Amino acid sequence: MRATRAARWLNCRLLLGTQHPSRGSHAFAASGAVTACESRRAFSQTRTTYSAAQEALKKAQEDAASLTPEYVAANMSSEEAKRLSRVRNIGIAAHIDSGKTTVSERVLFYTGRINSIHEVRGKDSVGAKMDSMELEREKGITIQSAATFADWKKTENGKEETYHFNLIDTPGHIDFTIEVERALRVLDGAVMILCAVSGVQSQTITVDRQMKRYNVPRISFVNKMDRMGANPWKAVEQINTKLKIPAAAIQIPIGAEDEFLGVVDLINMQSMYFEGPRGTKVRVSDQIPGPLQELAKEKRQALVEKLADVDDEIAELYLEEQEPSNAQIKAAIRRATTAR
Repeated sequence: MRATRAARWLNCRLLLGTQHPSRGSHAFAASGAVTACESRRAFSQTRTTYSAAQEALKKAQEDAASLTPEYVAANMSSEEAKRLSRVRNIGIAAHIDSGKTTVSERVLFYTGRINSIHEVRGKDSVGAKMDSMELEREKGITIQSAATFADWKKTENGKEETYHFNLIDTPGHIDFTIEVERALRVLDGAVMILCAVSGVQSQTITVDRQMKRYNVPRISFVNKMDRMGANPWKAVEQINTKLKIPAAAIQIPIGAEDEFLGVVDLINMQSMYFEGPRGTKVRVSDQIPGPLQELAKEKRQALVEKLADVDDEIAELYLEEQEPSNAQIKAAIRRATTAR
């Protein structure tokens, strides 16, 4: 496992850390991973990664064997091994215009990486952070894979741990498929974005096939719930039928189209509302809206049944007619996702 992570760590620096000089602000090894005006904290974080990557590449020039995952894992300090165990390379991929860069922008905002959310097409004269090329901001599409990083704090056994993940936004246009192929080689996992109106599209099938080729675990995210004609259940059904992936919802929407307010978490059975002028404030409530209570129970049961089909532990509980705990459901989702 350590050698595998070391291999991905090196590949990240080699494949994505050596992009075209004009895209240097998006390279993992660059001192300014998103813009040239990053804070001192961001600079100090990337400077450490830059030094490590430079040292690895320099040593590889002297001795090619030093670049192998086995060599890196064997010569890694305990502190570096611990840090590496909390690093994840996560990619975002989908059909064109499914909202990949918009989702990336939200991830960066909610993790505190950026202070405000901007429009992908640059209507506010700023543009999305992940689209640095002028043509990308003008056309509103991603042309070249872009990478940045963010931190996420998670409480484990009563102790807060910080996980560092490298976020890779890939193009959705069929002409830039090679960019997706290039990024998939270094990923620990991926998020496959689907439009709530269009569902599974042609490039979605291509991206899924590429992920299978490189054994990349992925989860699906149904986007654009505020569009007219949004139907997340059609998207979930198409994942099962068109992609042949056993999928079940872990959230249900509260409203849709112009009445979309938030989601219900089927694992914790909580409601999450997106409030504020642009939905930037998230409010969590233990109360599920009355009209959705029966649907939430039904979809949670469907989730457990789907997990029972692919996970032995949940299958045993299901056959014994026992209700799995939230922790057991989360663990089963993780096992089922990483095993595919």
